[in-house]
Amino acid sequence: LPEECTDSDATASTNTLSTIPSETNNSGSNNFRTKTQKLGILLIDHGSKRQASNDNLHFIAKVYESKLLSKSTPASKKQVAVRGAHMEIATPPILTSLRTLLVEDQAESIVCVPYFLSPGRHATEDVPNLIEEAKSVLEKEGLLGERNGNDEGRVQVRVSNALGSHLESMMSAVDDLVEWTLNGEG
Repeated sequence: LPEECTDSDATASTNTLSTIPSETNNSGSNNFRTKTQKLGILLIDHGSKRQASNDNLHFIAKVYESKLLSKSTPASKKQVAVRGAHMEIATPPILTSLRTLLVEDQAESIVCVPYFLSPGRHATEDVPNLIEEAKSVLEKEGLLGERNGNDEGRVQVRVSNALGSHLESMMSAVDDLVEWTLNGEG
């Protein structure tokens, strides 16, 4: 574990898959979440020269995956794989982690989450642009193509808002940190 992160810190997250919207096509069928679809989630941070910071993202990905798989919700009953990637400086880069989700984890739908505390340029422009570049490469490699013999089986790669854009969750986290500090726990 990274020095700064304990199991209790990482499991304090209360995010659920229910916050990810389903999408339907014109026929009303659900293309994003189905009972048999394996979901890939890619947490993307900036990347750091400090290895402990990079390791922390991958630790959070593992803890989040374990949490999702242990829940008894319809969304978590399907297979889920959570990986981490770095925008720059550190490895693995976004392209490599997307490829891993597709090839090793067999994800059929992927949600990329910019792991940034504010919706600045990296979260709103740089990361989405890097994801589009990676999708272009993966498309050329044939990894985003049709699955199950029809176009509806194409792998969907989507980008969520930045982690810090969910104000209620951020205020709850700030409140917890203040309380822990006042109680000598933080």
